[in-house]
Amino acid sequence: MSLSLTKEVLTKYKNKYFVETGTFTGGAVQLALDCGFEMVRSIESNVTLFKECAIKFKDNINVQLYLGTSQVRLFEMSFDIKEPITFWLDGHNMGYDEEDGIPIYTELLIIGLHPIKTHTILIDDIRMFGKEDTNLGWKNINLDEVINRIKFINPNYKITYEDSNNGPKDILVAYIGEANENIRGTE
Repeated sequence: MSLSLTKEVLTKYKNKYFVETGTFTGGAVQLALDCGFEMVRSIESNVTLFKECAIKFKDNINVQLYLGTSQVRLFEMSFDIKEPITFWLDGHNMGYDEEDGIPIYTELLIIGLHPIKTHTILIDDIRMFGKEDTNLGWKNINLDEVINRIKFINPNYKITYEDSNNGPKDILVAYIGEANENIRGTE
């Protein structure tokens, strides 16, 4: 499976901090570093994948990796940050932790608890929402409900969609203000 997030999209919605759910093989961590994020934090629930990424990024002081689930550790990963964060929400079980399902609703609740209400939120795999895949739980995720939860955090969020490496308009983006005007596309 290839990295869904592209450099063009991530650069367009850049803040100082990048917080990711679902490290997988570390592709988005490396991409965030390549895009110039000053601090990258990522969580992975699969022990084997976590250990591989811990080795891969062990010498990079700008990377903090967490083992566990976003439902339990996302608050810890982000609450000490006092500036807007670019969140990359791509946490799902990939079939090996079936009881965890898709944590997007909980992740948005946790982001809503943060005192800053102007984070940039990128959500992957929009094409899967509402699909019948009982192994991952995508059928239980409703796009309108996701948007409602984002707007509950801040009703001024602008919602747009970006293409990913997995398909057109597959990344939902919630942001305040303007995206990077230098590379901004049409919405």
